[in-house]
Amino acid sequence: MKHTKWTLQVLESEHNGYKGWKTFAIRAENNVCLAVVGEVDRFYEKEYRSIATLMAAAPDLLKLAEMYLSDVEGRIKSIKHDRDNNECARHDPDIYDDYQQQIVHWATTAHHVEQVINQAGY
Repeated sequence: MKHTKWTLQVLESEHNGYKGWKTFAIRAENNVCLAVVGEVDRFYEKEYRSIATLMAAAPDLLKLAEMYLSDVEGRIKSIKHDRDNNECARHDPDIYDDYQQQIVHWATTAHHVEQVINQAGY
């Protein structure tokens, strides 16, 4: 998957003549407008910049989620390896259960991160 850099652009500082009503565009690397924030109404006017900034950061956040998923998958492999090669874990149910709980925790984390990545549509 190719990650692109999105940028934030202030479109207007006084939308429809209202002082302080800013609107923002999220633009792709090729300057294509992907979204406009704040153009329809003023209800969340004070949050528009934060919303638009978060949207512009989406490719970076997706890349971070993918990196985190890879790290989590590595942790699961490592824990399984330790569990399978630990002589004590083979004979002590408490140690084995601890490994299993760690695996379940990280597998659940991986599942949630995968859902975020899949929802991004990539």
